[in-house]
Amino acid sequence: MTMTDTTEEMTPAYARHVGERLRNIRRQQGLSLQAVEEQSDREFKASVLGAYERGERIISVLRLQRLARLYGVPVDQLLPRMSPEPDYGTETRTPQDRARDRSRSTSPASSDWTLPNGKC
Repeated sequence: MTMTDTTEEMTPAYARHVGERLRNIRRQQGLSLQAVEEQSDREFKASVLGAYERGERIISVLRLQRLARLYGVPVDQLLPRMSPEPDYGTETRTPQDRARDRSRSTSPASSDWTLPNGKC
């Protein structure tokens, strides 16, 4: 089994979401890209950090950890919040699945609402 068989690749949409989080945290701290470059002793070049923030480059876990330490936040604050069904460009449900899900949410089937005595 190869490494790609056991790991998931980051989709471009997910990379953009990570980048948005990176940018939001940096801006909340009142830092410019150049200021981060200076504070990191040039470990994080402004151009590379900007590419991470735009989702054009994928940041490694080690660099993400170092950036979190530089910002003084937990690593998970730099990651997008996961929803029950994240939409990061990997939709696998068919249109029929989505239509069925919508109909269930608006008009439950009798089997979904059976009372303990077996009546609806």
